[in-house]
Amino acid sequence: MSGPSFSNIDLWLFELEEGNLSPTQIQQLELFLLQHPEYDVDKDVWEIAKVQPKEMIFPNQDVLLKKREFGWFYVASIASIFLLFFSFDSSFFSSFSEQNLQAKKYSQTTLMRKMIDKEIHEIQKGKGNSLTSSAFKTKQVNTNNRPIQPKIKSLFSSENALNTGKSVSKNNTDKPVQAEVFEKVNPILAMNEEETVYFESLDQISNNGSEVDRIIVGEESLTMLKDISSLTAEVYKKQSVRTSKSFQKKMRSFARKIERMANNPVALKNYRDPDFHIPGLLINDVNFSSTGTMLANRFQALSRIQWLGRENEQFMNQIAFDGYSNVMKGGIGIQLNHTTYADGGINVSNVAIAYSPKLSLTKTVTFEPSIRFKMGKKVLNYQRMESVNEVELSRQNMQSFYSSGQTPNGQNLWYKDLGVGLMMNTEWFFVSAQVDNLFRHRDNIYENDTRRSNFYYSFSAGTDWVSQDKKMSFSPYVVYQNNEHLSEGWLGANYRLNWFTIGAGVSTLLDPTASIGVKFKHFSFQYTTDYLSSDMMQKRAISHQVTLRIVGKSNRFGKRTLNL
Repeated sequence: MSGPSFSNIDLWLFELEEGNLSPTQIQQLELFLLQHPEYDVDKDVWEIAKVQPKEMIFPNQDVLLKKREFGWFYVASIASIFLLFFSFDSSFFSSFSEQNLQAKKYSQTTLMRKMIDKEIHEIQKGKGNSLTSSAFKTKQVNTNNRPIQPKIKSLFSSENALNTGKSVSKNNTDKPVQAEVFEKVNPILAMNEEETVYFESLDQISNNGSEVDRIIVGEESLTMLKDISSLTAEVYKKQSVRTSKSFQKKMRSFARKIERMANNPVALKNYRDPDFHIPGLLINDVNFSSTGTMLANRFQALSRIQWLGRENEQFMNQIAFDGYSNVMKGGIGIQLNHTTYADGGINVSNVAIAYSPKLSLTKTVTFEPSIRFKMGKKVLNYQRMESVNEVELSRQNMQSFYSSGQTPNGQNLWYKDLGVGLMMNTEWFFVSAQVDNLFRHRDNIYENDTRRSNFYYSFSAGTDWVSQDKKMSFSPYVVYQNNEHLSEGWLGANYRLNWFTIGAGVSTLLDPTASIGVKFKHFSFQYTTDYLSSDMMQKRAISHQVTLRIVGKSNRFGKRTLNL
């Protein structure tokens, strides 16, 4: 500020009363007043006009806080994101339950009947087994000579044996082989729980019973029971082997079904080209390792007007370029940022260079670390910040601006810092983590102190659900960032139909955002609006953002190197 004169004497008297003048400036003003005593009256008027601040504390401050209800906008945003997942889960589990029900219907009776058919085939070939014995071929229960139990009589009756529809003669000499087998084995297939217990009791009589018991039951019935028991044991033995093979078959079928559901009609895929709704951030800011991850040259431009018409209004512009280098075996990129705060009161400019090597672990998984060096400058225009007491250059991070009568000791602040990141890229999804401001650069543009920046953490993950004809995709994502006082998570998704795109997201601070745009193979344009909360204003305001992206042809050498 120039020395006191007739044109700026009011400004000097005002700064004197506000206590913003240095001791040297006060001496200059007093000398000027001695030379021009007519301004002593003006000085007295300025002293009278000054009002001493009174500290007032409202007793019920919590009443002043407006609690925003969880309205339909947030419900609709979250419901749209999870709708596809719920429909996928319901169809998947319903089909899986139906498969289990069909497997249960494939009961032991069916397995045993198949084994019996095999035994019939063996008998017809004349190989001989327990069913071809003379007892099975010629024996017939004589119900006139022995008092056979009614249970055995009913189980071994010709009516029960003729389930196949074949005729069986009474003298049992011209029975077809199939009728002969079913005459002996069909009772097992028709047994209920009570009959099973009865047969177990017969088995005990056969092995450990007295002579009287054996006569009552009948030797022929016991002999027949032993032959049937041996056949049953063989059937169950073969059935257990087949059950084990059946379980493996079910698991293979289950795996094939999962694969079909993942590829047709909607497939899980990773395009390596996500779109986020994080205010003021490009992909390269959310994840340093995204540099060169598309294996193609990519140009991005972002313009954003934030909190329009408010005290903390900001205008942001970003330009980024990245691509894959065959020589460096990784991605390399450069990014230019510029932010204007409070109509030019503070200007922030920086340039960042990032490098991310691409390491192929398997055919579908790549490991991508990254490092980014950033250097910038903050410029202060104090004349435009004279009546400002607080600054919110970064969301939710409010800083006091030269309070207690302090004056700026400079206008330019140079800084540099370093960040590192890590990303795992698979064929189906990606997940990443990074930390910035490792050097914790000086950030004392706001006050005369040695303030330093804090670590900036960020985590992200996402995927794409793509239709078989690739005309439709649904891309959900999650992002978490922690930057000093700002700690928030974002859940969002983008939907694409041919070239038309629409998306939405919501943060854990209940800040909603929505986007609309177009996306082609090598070109995309997106408009985003959000309703962000400000810590300085204690309310939300609408912001606007546009993003342009141009993508070149894929690097074939890079794809061969990474087995993609």
